[in-house]
Amino acid sequence: ESMPPEDLIKAINRLFTPATAAVLEHSGFLDKYMGDAMMALYGAPLDVPDKEKEACRSAMKIMERMDKVRAEFKAEGKPDVRMGVGVNAGEAIVGNMGSTERFNYSAIGDAVNTASRLEGLTRPYGVRIVVSEKIVERAQDEFLFRWLDTVQVKGKKKGVKIYELMCRLSDPVAPEKRRLKEQYEAALERFVAGDMAGCLALCEKNTFP
Repeated sequence: ESMPPEDLIKAINRLFTPATAAVLEHSGFLDKYMGDAMMALYGAPLDVPDKEKEACRSAMKIMERMDKVRAEFKAEGKPDVRMGVGVNAGEAIVGNMGSTERFNYSAIGDAVNTASRLEGLTRPYGVRIVVSEKIVERAQDEFLFRWLDTVQVKGKKKGVKIYELMCRLSDPVAPEKRRLKEQYEAALERFVAGDMAGCLALCEKNTFP
């Protein structure tokens, strides 16, 4: 709201350029831009080995580059911007969709919808990257994930476990992040079990922000 349309377009382009490069550098396919959002596919139209890990690598790189752009915006007196990423794995229908006159190569399906919902959860949970349980199963030997919650995302009847992608296991901060993850998850397990006193006791000792 605080920016004229022409300045807004320039700002969005400055965000999209490094984010798009992060997708392409890890074998992703840029599906589309949607206003101030973007959608990428991994494993289509060509199969990609370790596509779940490649998607996570892209997400990490997007955040690293967003920090640089945010610093530039701050130095220029522009509004702060934040970007969230949702990552999911699953089957989808992929191909040319649209009308007889105009069509677009894209993907549709429950897995795609869930990825979009995960992105939308980054803000209320105060994290930058939210992933599904399938991603954790297939990428936990390279990345550290924190169980955030079990939620009912729009369009699904069953609860879905959501996780934060915290860092790479090889990162220098990984041991400290793991300690915080274990503190948080121990309290969350007490909460889920209905042990509020136990949860509160752990939260009081918790050094998690």
